Amino acid sequence: MTAQETKLLNAFETTLTGTIGASDTTLTVNSVTDSASNTLTASCYLVINPDSATNREVILVTGVNSGTKTLDVSSVGNRYLTGSAATSGLSHASGSVVRMSPLQQHIEDINDRVDTVINEAGTALNTTLFLDEDDMTSNSATKGVTQQSVKAYVDTQVGASDLDITTDSGSIDIDLDDDTLTITGGEGIDTSATSTTVTIAGEDATTSNKGIASFSSDNFDVSSGAVTIKSGGVDLSAEVTGTLPVSNGGTGATSLTDKAVLISQDSGTDTVGAVALTTSGQLIIGGTDGPAAATLTEGSNVSITNGANAITIASTDTNTTYTAGDGLDLSGTEFSTDLKSNGGLVIESTELAVDLGASSITGTLAVGDGGTGATSLTDGGVLLGSGTGAVTATSVLTNGQLLIGDGTGDPTVATLTEGSNVTITNGSGSITIASTDTNTTYTAGTLLDLDSTTFNVDLSEAAEAAIADGDYILFLDGGATGTAKKEAVADLATLLAGTGLTASSSVIGVDASQAITALTGGDLTIYEDANNADVSLKMGTSATESLTIEVLNGGSNKTAEQINFTTATASGTADHGKMVFNVDETLIATIDDGGIDLATGKEFSVNGTAIGGSATALIDGDSDFTLADGIASGIHYELDNTDMADWNQGGIALKAAGGIFRHNQTQTADYTVASGEGAVLAGPIEIQGTLINAGTMVIL
Repeated sequence: MTAQETKLLNAFETTLTGTIGASDTTLTVNSVTDSASNTLTASCYLVINPDSATNREVILVTGVNSGTKTLDVSSVGNRYLTGSAATSGLSHASGSVVRMSPLQQHIEDINDRVDTVINEAGTALNTTLFLDEDDMTSNSATKGVTQQSVKAYVDTQVGASDLDITTDSGSIDIDLDDDTLTITGGEGIDTSATSTTVTIAGEDATTSNKGIASFSSDNFDVSSGAVTIKSGGVDLSAEVTGTLPVSNGGTGATSLTDKAVLISQDSGTDTVGAVALTTSGQLIIGGTDGPAAATLTEGSNVSITNGANAITIASTDTNTTYTAGDGLDLSGTEFSTDLKSNGGLVIESTELAVDLGASSITGTLAVGDGGTGATSLTDGGVLLGSGTGAVTATSVLTNGQLLIGDGTGDPTVATLTEGSNVTITNGSGSITIASTDTNTTYTAGTLLDLDSTTFNVDLSEAAEAAIADGDYILFLDGGATGTAKKEAVADLATLLAGTGLTASSSVIGVDASQAITALTGGDLTIYEDANNADVSLKMGTSATESLTIEVLNGGSNKTAEQINFTTATASGTADHGKMVFNVDETLIATIDDGGIDLATGKEFSVNGTAIGGSATALIDGDSDFTLADGIASGIHYELDNTDMADWNQGGIALKAAGGIFRHNQTQTADYTVASGEGAVLAGPIEIQGTLINAGTMVIL
């Protein structure tokens, strides 16, 4: 538990600045600092109404906000603690005294710590701090251990311990409680013990006792434990007679062909024979009559070049540099054995004569002494070295068998294996390797080009076909150097379909939420088939710099009541937002702040007849409209495809039944009157002349 001393303020006292209810867990106080300028910190105990025997309440404060002077209680359970005047919820008015209660906090802190060491009765240490385990299995780094457990564990470990000793000829088990280890010297070995030291020493060798021997430096060299006879010792070449047979580890021969391969004979105990490799490229090849020297035979489309210590198959070997290893001399291209340089001995003494051919010779001459270490060799086998171990012989090589090495162990007797387009014929002392593929002409197929011996992919040769759903495309997976892969066209369409697009059966379509209401044929047609659907098209850089075309519909219907063409420009300067109309790329007219301006040479026409422009008609500042002379047909007015009036030299003739004239938007009179002359109608317009065809006014 965290130390509490720094959270005790004996002089701390404050008052509530607001009322708290029986279940509130937050209260605000007048101050969180005592008279010594120490600020209250959680956790701490406070007493509300400490001087009231009936309304005293002890609370545990778990949070202090010095900025808002707010105290937090983590739960209602941390109010009405033991020591409070009441055991149920209490309410406190604003201004109630709040005081630190350090005594209870001290006691609880001490109890918390004492309870971890001693039991509540104070009669024994708390057993949770200790473990009573005779085998110490929990291996705790924080618990104590009882005396009994220590004794039991030590007794068990010592009683169960022993010392196991293993030798070349037996083992012993020393019980550390009861047994004594005795170290006894054998032949040539003495042992002794002093204090805590055991000494093992070698005895001097005698004719009846093995031990440590010394060698005269006159006849022997001793280095790193190895004893060698000095040059000038016994010369076996002068004193030894007879021949050491195979059964005694010799060769049984008095002479061996220079640079020949040794071959065991007949039963394996006869004199070792030799096969000389007299020409370049010869190999020892097994046969029914035993191993023999032979050369590889060329087959179809295979060339074999036999060189000194090298055989080249279907290749030219330019390597003519060789190095002599241990036991060999190299002179030019000829290797010769040199036993003396590889540890051989020349014994020059004339005092020893040994008849190696005598039947009294026993034992086997080891490899380390210049022998084979073997008493019998397989008839017709090839001899294999084994380090200092005895020479071994392979089985008799059959037709075509060779010794093939693996770089680590003994060579293996095996035959060559035929590969693709190659045949191998094994004969007695011969191997014939031939090629079965005589086709050396190659032709590039579809999508391939052949340049000399190089094939290249040529996709331009691919036949043309319409790509469709279910087809596949080739691509490089992983970038420019990736692996060639294939993928369905439908998957490519799904990959390319972005926001608002969906691929289905390899076709990318616009989602319904993104689609224009209608796209018709090759033209762009925008409809919105709904009542009250005002449709607009805007073009520009923004709403304030744009052209707007609007079709305004009537209320609760789909009728196009009004079409607006509107330009918008943020600038108030004249001629911005100007409309320019060109036909066949020729300027006809412009509309700007000043109105409609026909281009030079252009004119207004009604029903194909010019009424202004380059003619004399014009609208001047007095709003007069004058027709040019000679236009007999006049002007014809229609509204909603209904004939309304004609205006010509005879005047204005209203066409629609019930047609009226209006002046300043106010109806002045109905001009449907009886026939007659001189009738004057009410209003600012005076009708003179004869009215004909009632309902139609004709001004003469």
